[in-house]
Amino acid sequence: MRIPFNKAFIVGNELQYIQDAVSTGSIASGGKYTQKCEAFLEERYKVPKVMLTTSCTDALELAALILDIQPGDKVLVPSFTYVSTANAFALRGAEMVFVDCNTDNMNLDLEDLKQKIDSSIKALVVMHYAGVGNDMDQLVALCKAHNVFLIEDAALAIESNYKGKQLGTFGQLGAFSFHETKNVIAGEGGALLINDEQLIAKAYQCRDKGTNRKQFLNGKVDKYTWTSLGSSYAPSDLIAAYLWGQLENIDQIQEKRLSLWNTYNNAFLSLNNTSIQLGDTIEGTSFNGSLFYFLVKDEIQRNAFISYLEEKEIKAVFHYQSLGSSPFMRLKNQTTPNALNCSARLVRLPMYFGLSGSEQDYIIQTVQKFFSSLKLNA
Repeated sequence: MRIPFNKAFIVGNELQYIQDAVSTGSIASGGKYTQKCEAFLEERYKVPKVMLTTSCTDALELAALILDIQPGDKVLVPSFTYVSTANAFALRGAEMVFVDCNTDNMNLDLEDLKQKIDSSIKALVVMHYAGVGNDMDQLVALCKAHNVFLIEDAALAIESNYKGKQLGTFGQLGAFSFHETKNVIAGEGGALLINDEQLIAKAYQCRDKGTNRKQFLNGKVDKYTWTSLGSSYAPSDLIAAYLWGQLENIDQIQEKRLSLWNTYNNAFLSLNNTSIQLGDTIEGTSFNGSLFYFLVKDEIQRNAFISYLEEKEIKAVFHYQSLGSSPFMRLKNQTTPNALNCSARLVRLPMYFGLSGSEQDYIIQTVQKFFSSLKLNA
């Protein structure tokens, strides 16, 4: 029995919708499935405007354009996150200021953030690891106090809430991912959540290659032309067609995802704070079962554990490497010790919609055997 780390899945009419999109004679951006997906997300999460993009990375790059990030602007970003979180703003010439993570849930270390945020900062980008929310009350208050834009990298956080409000809707802008490892998938794909209505017109210009094409389509100008910086971020309607088959079954997907997460978590509670450290949440958050991870003793044990699972035909992986200590940023002399330490200790187990009960049982038993053997040999 070979168990992959992830496997793409079909839950409804994805293939039928792709065929239907092709039959319309146009599969470029802005088709009926794009419109269906955007309207669904706007209604479900109470967002003024959602724009589908070709990836979450593109959504973040679009956010940087909309906010007019300029060379030399200081942007706070997590050190423990995927490189896209930082790249989107570094591409605009921003100066990265890395914020360390906490060791409870891998989200921002608020004390480190408080020491680094001031009026010289233009934007704060927050990432919600494993779909678990940061303390958004404090983050929103800090950004307002220092007049700092707040952008949420909610790539992992669709269907995750903070005090009943969807993550990705607290900042001026938020971003979702529909990469095949996420809860709701389209192979690739993403969405930009625009929570400030004053940014919508600028968002259309930036997404439409820096033109006023939206005004032209609405009959407000007789031709469209280059009006700002922009690029091509809109996805094919084929991506949206597959995504629509997922979104209309999102409750079913979430039920399965949370069931898998709870089964893992309950099975490993006896190991918590002895052999491993399970992730935690903060009060007021509800999360989506985006992924299942834990921390082990050190990098040597992490590598031995992953190798052991590989021998048993189970594919487990580690995750983000500390951006502040990356080869690209190492000379900037920014230290984020928690991110560096946790990057070496974190393990993710297989987690996908099609994971069967018997496969998950086998994973659990194999993990338990590994840590039992460590105790016997101690």
